[in-house]
Amino acid sequence: MSTQKQPTRKLKEGIKGDAKFGIHLTLPAQIFVNVVVIFPILATLYLSFTDWTPLTGFGTKWYSAYKFWNWGVNYWYLVTDADFLLAMLRTLIIVVVVVPIEFALGFLLAFLFLDKFPFKKVLHDYPDADDDDPGRKRLYFLYAFCQQGAGKCYFFNHF
Repeated sequence: MSTQKQPTRKLKEGIKGDAKFGIHLTLPAQIFVNVVVIFPILATLYLSFTDWTPLTGFGTKWYSAYKFWNWGVNYWYLVTDADFLLAMLRTLIIVVVVVPIEFALGFLLAFLFLDKFPFKKVLHDYPDADDDDPGRKRLYFLYAFCQQGAGKCYFFNHF
């Protein structure tokens, strides 16, 4: 058994000094975010549980929408609507298929900026363009990025 006294943790007695000053400095921004972002989200959620709309509110204000309360029937219509479910399926396909393909292509394009990486010669070379013929590489570039061919380049006229 050890006779040494174990160190004890001191509980924080609150925020002091610079941290308190920082909170006071950021308080206006926090209030602004709450008013501009969080309040509209909560108001939209409240209105989504009612049948109230600005056109069919019969002269009532949005905060009196509780008179048109429908207990979330709008959400039931949403999950039983075939068009909505097809839209969700399309969105799922985009997320599962298209986003990974975009990521892979972007990853490969990012490799072009590295000095050394595998398959650099394959990605940097153009077909039939030797390193001793820079004119041919330029021609391939112009045909790839210019709509009117090598003579009039639409791509470079915008810069």
